Amino acid sequence: MPPSFIPCGSRLGRLPISLAHRMAALLIATAVPGALSGQAAPPAPAGIPTVTATAAAPVEPVVTPFANFYVAAGQAKFDVTGINSRLNINNGFFALSGDGYTTGLGFYIPVGGIMAGLEYDLLDMGYESTPAGKTDVLKANMLQGRVSFRLLSTWDVTLHGDLQLGVGTVSAKFRDRAGGASLAPATNPTWDEILLKPGAESEMRGTFYTVAPGMGIDYIFLKDAKSQRGFTVGVQFATSLAPHRTAWTYGGRDVFGAPDGAPVSTQVRITVGYGGFALAH
Repeated sequence: MPPSFIPCGSRLGRLPISLAHRMAALLIATAVPGALSGQAAPPAPAGIPTVTATAAAPVEPVVTPFANFYVAAGQAKFDVTGINSRLNINNGFFALSGDGYTTGLGFYIPVGGIMAGLEYDLLDMGYESTPAGKTDVLKANMLQGRVSFRLLSTWDVTLHGDLQLGVGTVSAKFRDRAGGASLAPATNPTWDEILLKPGAESEMRGTFYTVAPGMGIDYIFLKDAKSQRGFTVGVQFATSLAPHRTAWTYGGRDVFGAPDGAPVSTQVRITVGYGGFALAH
């Protein structure tokens, strides 16, 4: 039987059907992959969001403020206005200075979202001495509870706002080289009576309370990137306020007509200590 023919254009003439099928298959196998390789992916239908796969970012640990155990030293300011108003030519004592220095030790540790701690301080306001041999000395000590709020915390720096509530005792000693009689212990004396008859030494002690808002910054020296402990250094600023008058006693008895006296004004201190922190994930 003679082979069948199909029309394939005027120039090609007629080709056998089986040969035409082979040529068509070869054409498709060659042209289609090339066309697909240069063709961009079809756009996603409108309204369907596209998702791009990316690697998950590592979770950074949260740095909590480091705990700090420290010693402190700096300036002290004490309200001696009322005391000095009672030191005059009649009793022969010189006025005291309101500027002195303070030393102390304390600590704070992170508790939840705050830092809590305690601090004990000694204040030395110095003394004054007259050519006649009369001396007056003023010193104090304080115990303060502390609550601090983190303002900034990094691997090695903590910036914090502070609120300190404290109770303290002030000691005012009056000495006379010549000695002489002192007040009888049977009565509650006045402040001026004690100054007129101090004897070899008379001491009056007062109790005061303070509120001291402030702020500070502490730096911890870390040996390497894995360290979480190290020595610390810091600076603290605090302004002391006394909510009420100082209550004075002499030999365990109340003193009448006593002046006020307590830490006041802004004080600056330097701290040196040792501390560390923990990582919270």
